[in-house]
Amino acid sequence: MVHFITDNLREDAKRKLNYFLKNPGYFSILVLGDNGVGKEFILKEILEDNDISIFYPDEIGDTDDTISSIFNSEYIIIKNVEQLTEGQQRKIFRFLSTADGKIGFGESREFRRIIFTSSFSIEHLRDEKEYLLDMFWDRISQLVVKIPSFKDTISTIFEDFTLVWNKFEFKNHNALPNQIDLKLWLQDNCQNFAGNFRDLDKIAILWHQYRIIEYDGLGNKIKAEIESKIFYKVKNDFESFTHFPTQKSDTSNIFEFEKGKSWQKIEEDFKSKFKKWARESYGTYNNAYKELKMPYRKMEKW
Repeated sequence: MVHFITDNLREDAKRKLNYFLKNPGYFSILVLGDNGVGKEFILKEILEDNDISIFYPDEIGDTDDTISSIFNSEYIIIKNVEQLTEGQQRKIFRFLSTADGKIGFGESREFRRIIFTSSFSIEHLRDEKEYLLDMFWDRISQLVVKIPSFKDTISTIFEDFTLVWNKFEFKNHNALPNQIDLKLWLQDNCQNFAGNFRDLDKIAILWHQYRIIEYDGLGNKIKAEIESKIFYKVKNDFESFTHFPTQKSDTSNIFEFEKGKSWQKIEEDFKSKFKKWARESYGTYNNAYKELKMPYRKMEKW
């Protein structure tokens, strides 16, 4: 695995992803990161001059024709890979080939770069084996990049806010907010931004809306006293109304009922989750039996 040594985890990840995308070789790439960290945004930023197609699993069929029809661009991004059905995984597995960098069926094989994304952890995707087939996992995880959240790094928070602000291309009052209180607030609080880039979106939108209100009839010239007033209004609104609640990034111990499964399969899946949770929570099965008041060696028999 390639390692880059800098003091900025997000820039590390972007640089690594850039190399993986641009270097020779057509291996699949898996991009991980919490919801809102900017996985798609960063991919688009790196590949801005290239032909890109983006798909969600429910936009992809499970026949040879429907699978092959999505691979018409040079770069194909498939979001939320954990939501692919077993049938889709088997078809895409057949479609992908690393022998000569070409993908497809029969004669219609061409060079393509496939990028998969997920907000799940490696442990959840791989070790639970509930979402991805072993063979499919091995094929799509040849190169893996994890985009850190703002909980992990603060050094790029204002640079990221600048990208978000410019992305909106506001027509009026569009000068980048450069207020020192805003910069300090972002740096001091970004580790609580569970929404990541989505939180920055909200802050940028709020700031522009308050500019429209506060500069009404005063022209477009930026004034320090008005910007300071806007900062406190944005901060108050964000913290009072729009801040995301804390989101658990590790959902490995959450059990979900799924349509299409038999009761036997649901029971088997539940027992597997329960055993894993008991062992992690109490250290040993013996401790779990005592705390949970379960018959001795019951879980080992599941």
